[in-house]
Order: sequence, then C-alpha cells, then structure tokens
Amino acid sequence: MPVDDTIGGDAADSYVSVSDFRAWVPRYKPGETLTTEQAADDVVAAYLRSATVYLDGRYTWIGVRAHNTQALSWPRERWGYEDLIPESGLPEAIRRAQMEFAYIAWKQGLDVLFRSADKGRIVSESKNLAGVLQQAVTYATTDAEARRSGAAYGEVSYPAIDRMLEPYTLQTDGIGTISLYRG
Repeated sequence: MPVDDTIGGDAADSYVSVSDFRAWVPRYKPGETLTTEQAADDVVAAYLRSATVYLDGRYTWIGVRAHNTQALSWPRERWGYEDLIPESGLPEAIRRAQMEFAYIAWKQGLDVLFRSADKGRIVSESKNLAGVLQQAVTYATTDAEARRSGAAYGEVSYPAIDRMLEPYTLQTDGIGTISLYRG
C-alpha cells in the first residue's frame, strides 16, 4: 500500500514518498542503494510510516497545526516562526529526519525506533567505605527488569537527529515540563 505524503492531508501517513526516500539513500548514505530487489515499495512504505509515527510521537513541536483535519503533526502555522517554517509549513529538516529514521528502521529492523535503552542500566549499586572499599553493581538484563527495579525509563537516543530538529521543537527541562520565561 503506497504512502500518502500529501502535506496537511487528512489521510497522510508520511512526510516523504517512497521514491523520494529511494533517491535520498544513495545521496546521503554513500555506497548505499535501496532498490526494489532489496526492499519492495510496500516494505519501504512500512519503514516510512514507522518513522513518521516515531517522529510525531517523540517530539513536541513549536507552533500549532495548520489544519484541524490534518493527520500528521506537520504542517504548522508560521505565525511567530516565519524565519523557521517555510511557506509550505513543512521544513526540510522534518523530511530529512523521517528519512534518517526510516533508514535506521531499514538497517536495524522496524522495532528499533520503539525499543527502550533500559537493558544494561544500573539497577542497584552499593559501596562500603568503612575500612575496605567495596563496590557491587547490578545491571538490568531486560527492559522489564530495569523498570521493575525503579531505574529511570530511557529510550534509544539519536543525538544527530535531535540536533537537526532542535529549532522546531519545544525545549523542555524534563518529562512533562516546558520552560516558560516572563517577558
């Protein structure tokens, strides 16, 4: 099933078409190609849809949606952000980020975008400094174990993509908080 990349469309499920993504891969990933023999259009569409869901769910965007009926987070209204958001309402960085995430999904599997990074986190640590220095550290072997132990929930991080999208996201001081400044 082909993707719907209509900007602002009420049935849109991607910011990028399959053909745009296929053209992007060799341009931005030297030595790579994405032919129909490597992945059928339906498979590439699944990568793009997964990347869109991840992108729209992970980031808190500046501004407001341009249309009440649009299916995706972008396009956004430009008022107050004329220098950042183009006339189309969809910055090229959003499209590039979706292609980066789709590329990651293609290379590492669709679920990579939705995996947490808790496995391997420290779940308990003890030190005895009286007399002899001792240290015991226990690492989580599964995400569920990390969550049960009270370790902070984490997610896979993509710092280069985060930096690319930084101008378009609300900056927060932590989970569920937004920095507000008095004028």
